Amino acid sequence: MTYMGESGPPLLDHFSKLANKNVPDQCNPADFCLAVLADMEPDDAQAAFDSSGISAALVDSIHDEMDKGRESESPSIATERANNFLQEIILLTKRHIIVQWRNPSYCFMRMTSSIVMSFFLGILFYGPKNILSGAVFSIGAIFFLVFVLVIPMQATVVPLVEDRAVLYRETVSGCYGRISYGIGQLLADQPFHAINTLLMFICFYFLAGFKVSGEEVGFFILMLYLSNWVIQSMGQLYALATPNEESANGLGGLSVMLSVILMGFLITYAAMPDGWKWAYWANLFHYILQGLVTNELAGSDYHLDVGQILEGVNIDQLFAFDGGNSSQKEQMSSIFGLVSQLPGGEGTNPDSSNLSALIECTMASGCFEDEEQALSAGFIDCYLFSGLLSSPPCTDQFNDVMDTVNVTSVLGCFFDDDDNHLQELMAPVPQMEMEPYTIEDTEPATSIQRRHLQDQSTIPGLTPDQPLPNGTDEDNSLDMVLCLAGALLPKDAQSQISDIINDLLGIASFVFDIIEKGIYIPGELILYVFGWANYNDDEGFSAPFKWYYCMFSVAIFLIAIEIFKLFALRFIVWTKR
Repeated sequence: MTYMGESGPPLLDHFSKLANKNVPDQCNPADFCLAVLADMEPDDAQAAFDSSGISAALVDSIHDEMDKGRESESPSIATERANNFLQEIILLTKRHIIVQWRNPSYCFMRMTSSIVMSFFLGILFYGPKNILSGAVFSIGAIFFLVFVLVIPMQATVVPLVEDRAVLYRETVSGCYGRISYGIGQLLADQPFHAINTLLMFICFYFLAGFKVSGEEVGFFILMLYLSNWVIQSMGQLYALATPNEESANGLGGLSVMLSVILMGFLITYAAMPDGWKWAYWANLFHYILQGLVTNELAGSDYHLDVGQILEGVNIDQLFAFDGGNSSQKEQMSSIFGLVSQLPGGEGTNPDSSNLSALIECTMASGCFEDEEQALSAGFIDCYLFSGLLSSPPCTDQFNDVMDTVNVTSVLGCFFDDDDNHLQELMAPVPQMEMEPYTIEDTEPATSIQRRHLQDQSTIPGLTPDQPLPNGTDEDNSLDMVLCLAGALLPKDAQSQISDIINDLLGIASFVFDIIEKGIYIPGELILYVFGWANYNDDEGFSAPFKWYYCMFSVAIFLIAIEIFKLFALRFIVWTKR
């Protein structure tokens, strides 16, 4: 039984008449009515009510209310809220700050993780930053610092998803609007962004040894502040646009993983497949990393210690000539002294293409550096085999030069004109037993003769099994050496040798100067490798992108994410977590 209305005399008088008894004093009206009905049949009770004055009065009141409704305007739900838009924002900002501060799983995780990781990275990448390894450490430190900000992004998801139920209930009841909620949350986050940025800067920047000039410090703090803001706003967007925290964290992890791969550090833009280069330009982390790295490397030079890299390596074996050899003047003096004594003052070799390699080997091997050794002895020790146990260092280069000499004149350096051995070597070619062959008319006879003599290995001293003739004395064989030198050197031998040595000295001096002092690599060149700097002939390498390109791009990303957050607040409703 259901009854709604007054429990006064009209009701009690009606049931008193049905029971034919008075209502007891101190009686519960409901208990009295139920006791009367329990003693009656339902149909009799219904008929008695329909014929009573109470029923007629009830029907009349219903008809009166219906007539009033027809005559008045339709009722409406009030849409005006108690506070205006600005008051809602102020109240919601205060509430968000209090809620975030009292939530240890959110506030503690956000602050503590940033402090600990920033301090750890500062210690890990501590060291001098004016060397090339310091530049690499700077890039690595900034790379990992950017991803420390992912921790607060993941931490912000769960509290925001849990607060959505409160948001839906209070906005439907007219307490405030959804846009006011979003703006209040944005303003409440700013003190936490500022504190987090300041703590990260103090724990990391100076310990890592970064630049301390005003512009670089100011840019780093501003970019770090915007990075804190935009990365956490990205996590909030995932929380508002997905049905639960598992989906939000999964989407956040996927976006971070793709950002790491396609931000231009692990894989440079030039090495990316063409189909993925769009993701490089759409990557928020790319602009953050490029801006912070450019701020640190641009305008700095980094020293590369080549000598330390080559420590333990025999430098003399890396280059044809040791420019730091203290005996080079003795070598040059001996070589030019030998050339000055050539018969007739000039050489007779028509081809000087292999002369440079011979001089390089001569200088590198230290030939003629002993002032007490005769020129002829130095010549023989360097180029010719005087026996089976001899090992001249430049015999291969010497043989290359001998390929173009006049063989007849060379043989004359070892034998007299009336020597029987020389007469046998100069015998006509037909006396040899060999298959007949056709000789083109264009081949000179001297070339045929020289080829035949070379095939028979007739020139002494060029191979171990054909050493210098017996009786050749290194101390009194100057005439033979001068004869050989005249045959293998060109006409302008002194001038050509001088040019070759000057080139060797210049190259060797430059190379050994680099090994001793190292080289300085501009930071813009390192940025150019990653595609973060330009090069032109007038200015060289330059990296002017950190302000108008990197900072501006991060700001654009931030505005776009905040707009999408307001859109998600206004139009997306998730009924279940």
